[in-house]
Amino acid sequence: MNSEAQPILFDLTRSQLGTQSGPSTMQVIDDRTSVLFGVELAQLLQEPVDLEVDDTGASKFVEYLGTLETPGCYCQLEMEALGGHAMVGLERSLVFRLLERLLGGNGAQKAREAEDRQRFSLIEERIIRKLVRLFGRALEEAWRPIVPLKTRHGRIETRPTNLVIAQPQDWVTHTTFRITLGGESGWVQCAMPATLLGAHRKRLNLGTYEEGTRTDGSWRDPLTSLLQEVAVEVIGELGKAHRPFREVLQLQVGDVIRLDQPADQPVTVSVQRIPKYRGEITVHHGNLAVALTSLHHLSSPTPTKESHHES
Repeated sequence: MNSEAQPILFDLTRSQLGTQSGPSTMQVIDDRTSVLFGVELAQLLQEPVDLEVDDTGASKFVEYLGTLETPGCYCQLEMEALGGHAMVGLERSLVFRLLERLLGGNGAQKAREAEDRQRFSLIEERIIRKLVRLFGRALEEAWRPIVPLKTRHGRIETRPTNLVIAQPQDWVTHTTFRITLGGESGWVQCAMPATLLGAHRKRLNLGTYEEGTRTDGSWRDPLTSLLQEVAVEVIGELGKAHRPFREVLQLQVGDVIRLDQPADQPVTVSVQRIPKYRGEITVHHGNLAVALTSLHHLSSPTPTKESHHES
């Protein structure tokens, strides 16, 4: 025996699920969750969102709680089919930036208020629940090849110690997702008891995510065909009007709201709220329509023959 060898301490309280490195299948599940949640969040905010897995790990629950900010934003998520609960945490400053954007601002004011707020209003809680439902939906889809997971949102707390998803000495696995929005970033964390993975440990250790997964690129044609059937929102913007709220309250049937754009000016056509084309107001088969004439970004648009699209 090497005289320099040191004894290795063995912690009998340490769960095997917590000491082993995460299975590769779990990494795929985390990656898919980040992609799916990013898409859901971008659609909700109507702006680009960059979301990626920032860190994964396993800790005793009491130690994990010690790493979390207080006060913060923590939500209980029931994980049906796994037989337990997870805790979803959103960075406090990120929560207020998202709230401000969803309420019509740019996120800056709410972020400045984040440190002074000790509780959420009813409206803010409703929006937070919406965000967590979107995250839960992404989890369900990511777990679908392994188990038909269903999530159900529970309580919202500002102190993580108020949400007990495991005993203090039990091990939890946790993943941090980094969200970048408008040049600023924040985190979303998901922690669940490691024992919830026990029943599916064998399948997770196989390293396979979905039977019949194709890596030869043959998935592109079916995916392209599927995307062509996805419904998108197309808006022909005839103009805008800005009025004080007191005038809006006084509007009557028959009143005329004057728009800021003359009737003979080109119309902006947006796809998913992103300006894409310029067009002219016309009538097509008895319906008000917009005839596309150019791409929106062209500085000197050249009229092109395009099919008519109804506004």
